[in-house]
Amino acid sequence: MDSQLKFTDPLGQSPGRFCTLIHIGHTPEFFALDFRAVTPEGEACLLGRYFLTPQHAKRLLIALGEHLAGFEREYGTISPGQATGEPSSN
Repeated sequence: MDSQLKFTDPLGQSPGRFCTLIHIGHTPEFFALDFRAVTPEGEACLLGRYFLTPQHAKRLLIALGEHLAGFEREYGTISPGQATGEPSSN
């Protein structure tokens, strides 16, 4: 399906932003993902909030698993580390 899509960037997000914290919640109808960046002052600034159907959330889980497996085959095992909300210094 991706070959039929035209990808655009109407909000000018193309440079991207580094997300250091994700809050995930759910209801029977959807999953909510809050992407945040933690500042040195300890502020968790909201970068974006996204809602997924349970079916989309499941497909995201599968896709992330496939990409993580490929990454680890190429670069080695990823240690989950400690969840601090801050990027690792390693």
